[in-house]
Amino acid sequence: MKVSREQAEKNREVVLTTASRRFRELGVDGASVAGIFAEAGLTHGALYVQFPGGKESLASEAIARAFAERRDIWEDLASTRAPAEALAAIVESYVSAGHRDEPGAGCPTPLMGAEAGRRGGAVRTAYTDGVRGLLDALEDVVPGESADERRRAALRVLSTLAGAMLVSRAVDDPTLSDEVLAAARTSLPS
Repeated sequence: MKVSREQAEKNREVVLTTASRRFRELGVDGASVAGIFAEAGLTHGALYVQFPGGKESLASEAIARAFAERRDIWEDLASTRAPAEALAAIVESYVSAGHRDEPGAGCPTPLMGAEAGRRGGAVRTAYTDGVRGLLDALEDVVPGESADERRRAALRVLSTLAGAMLVSRAVDDPTLSDEVLAAARTSLPS
């Protein structure tokens, strides 16, 4: 039975949403296409129809989506605040226990960094574009007199946020994990 164009687009959206979460939770190699499609309520036979490049195409689009979601969160936080208050809100929401404990809904920067570097290709390009988008969002809220100063500040903030999240998730000591997050919060401009 042929699926309507509208239904095919809805199915594609469900697959992308599911893949975005599963890749953040398990990595691209750890999440199977069959598992993603099954969780989305579909068979993986449509993979190459919806994503002609196969798993790599699905992964690059899912990573791009995850970055777009994070940027939207930051832009929403900034939309009703002065830059300094927006930066503080971004930092507070990012280096939080909630963000740490929900990697499937979290920022792909710390989750996908090593994998994007190893995989290369479309995945690495999507990762690079996503990082650029987050830096652009941060440049709007970080302090600095010139564009160069704001760019350097945005790079420091993003690196600190991602590094803190990576380490806080990796350690097996909850107290140490909380200390890492607290240290990041106090070390960043607000």
